[in-house]
Amino acid sequence: MEKGHKIKTNVFADVYGNVADRSQKLHNVKLLNLKPGTQYEYFINEDTYGEFTTLDSRNADFSFTTITDTHGRSWQIAELLQKQYTKESDIFFHLGDTVSGIIGRGSFYDVCLSPISQYWQKPFYIVRGNHES
Repeated sequence: MEKGHKIKTNVFADVYGNVADRSQKLHNVKLLNLKPGTQYEYFINEDTYGEFTTLDSRNADFSFTTITDTHGRSWQIAELLQKQYTKESDIFFHLGDTVSGIIGRGSFYDVCLSPISQYWQKPFYIVRGNHES
């Protein structure tokens, strides 16, 4: 496991009904100088930790899995991420409309990020759809 890499942290406010709630803080961390094809561990606190492996840029080919328009149906994301062909993918994309509308923090985190963090340990990207706007 690699250690001691520089990180850059940005803090964003939580969003409630398209309005920033400045009393809440969400963190976005950008890791710098990571080596390709290397496994890293991360620790947020004693109860929150995990690991990930960076993509190896020397590999010309990669595979991906994508889903869209789940509209709060977290079971669809969880079901897809547990399939064998998905587990073999290098990256996962959700192409938007994870929810039908944002009504507080849980509307996005519980129905989208929760199943991704539970069943996916590789890079992923979530595109904002019109329902997240």
